[in-house]
Amino acid sequence: MPTISRCQCYALHKETREQNAYAVFVVKEGLKLKPAIADSSALALDADKSTEIVSAQQGKLERSADGKTVALSGGPGVMQMTMPTQEDPETTRIEMRVSIATLTDLLNLDKAVVDLTGLKDVCEVSLPYRMTR
Repeated sequence: MPTISRCQCYALHKETREQNAYAVFVVKEGLKLKPAIADSSALALDADKSTEIVSAQQGKLERSADGKTVALSGGPGVMQMTMPTQEDPETTRIEMRVSIATLTDLLNLDKAVVDLTGLKDVCEVSLPYRMTR
């Protein structure tokens, strides 16, 4: 009885092509981001007044007692998101202590984001996000 065998053949090639991307770099005037302090507890929520939503080996996600602030700690940095307030009802504020490499990974834009800063330190980043209608 003949044996039928299946052959999987692959061919690899290297290709160079141009594509559009966003670049993150330090401007001539210097770095506008502040280096983060070593203690990230300023972005952490009060343990007595917050509810742990998820806890995993990589970190934990917590919600403040009033439900307006969510904090993510562990992993590559610390991030806190505050929902709109009465003073500014249309703006959500996102504050992070992350490396530039992590920030470029988090920026999920319509094109690739390339880190050209050469910075390895953790920085403080504050991003106001305004809802548009």
